[in-house]
Amino acid sequence: MLLLPLLMLSGPALAQDVGELEVTVANGATGRIYIDGRDTSTDTPGVVKGVEAGNHMVQVKGDCLGAFTQIDVANGRRTTIELTLEAMGGFAEIVVEPKDATVSIDGDAMSPPYAVELACGDHEISAAKRGFVTETRTERVEMGGAYRYKFELLQEGFGSVSVDVTPDKAKVYIDGEQVAVGDATINQVKSGPHQVKAEANGYETAESSVAVRPNETTSVTLALTEIVTDKPPDITDPPPPPPVERDNKRLAGIGLAVVGAGALGYGGWQYGQARNLYNGQYKQLLDEDENKAEEFFYNEVNPRQVRGITAMVLGGVALAGGGALILVDDDGFYVGISRQF
Repeated sequence: MLLLPLLMLSGPALAQDVGELEVTVANGATGRIYIDGRDTSTDTPGVVKGVEAGNHMVQVKGDCLGAFTQIDVANGRRTTIELTLEAMGGFAEIVVEPKDATVSIDGDAMSPPYAVELACGDHEISAAKRGFVTETRTERVEMGGAYRYKFELLQEGFGSVSVDVTPDKAKVYIDGEQVAVGDATINQVKSGPHQVKAEANGYETAESSVAVRPNETTSVTLALTEIVTDKPPDITDPPPPPPVERDNKRLAGIGLAVVGAGALGYGGWQYGQARNLYNGQYKQLLDEDENKAEEFFYNEVNPRQVRGITAMVLGGVALAGGGALILVDDDGFYVGISRQF
């Protein structure tokens, strides 16, 4: 069993049918190459090596551009394809309350139902109705994405925001304007979405989004986290003990010794074969035909002899190294066979 891994190493490796795929883009744009949905980490124009021979789905994804095709990759050859990238976007569904509110995208009014394909990139979506607070958002659409945006418009009016903040010295802001220090209730805040923020020296800033409704009080709690500087090292503390690596070294030594023993066995077997061939067929051919005998020696006897000697030398070195890892401690002292590990 010890010889099996060494014999397997000397045999030919199983070859896999692979080829190369060169991908270029006709319109000069660049993009990342994907094969069967896998990111190849290669941009166009580029060559992907080691592609399994056969049929594959090839995609190129750029900045809001894309293209795809099926291609057969030939074994041992380079297959070349050229793609033309086209603008690609995503799909968006917009849900709005009240349902009769007007929706516009990038300034263009839409007609219900609000389900539309949008180009890749940022879009300004707005929902409005008389007597309600208009809500406008900027949403980003990625290539191939599907999105659902929900707008709940608030009636026009004024409400209040009750802020509970820690620490009490924190400054409170609504939409970037300071309105209080510490806990406070801010009245006459226009209904609609607002950003509440609190900050204080020595603390991380905290903020929250709130929706203020007419004649109602919206509560928000902001707890700031104190910024803690790294504690300087205490030079009086003793350094931690070094990790114990003895068991790992011993296991490595055992493994190396096993490999060395296997190599010695393999080398002895090869050398024995060479000796048997020399004493048998080689000497018999030598009496019949010196030229055939010399050819037999260099083709059959000598390779086994060289492999046997080489394996025995390397096996001896490995066996000695493994023994050193097993029997010698980190300080260079011989620990003995009877020592407990």
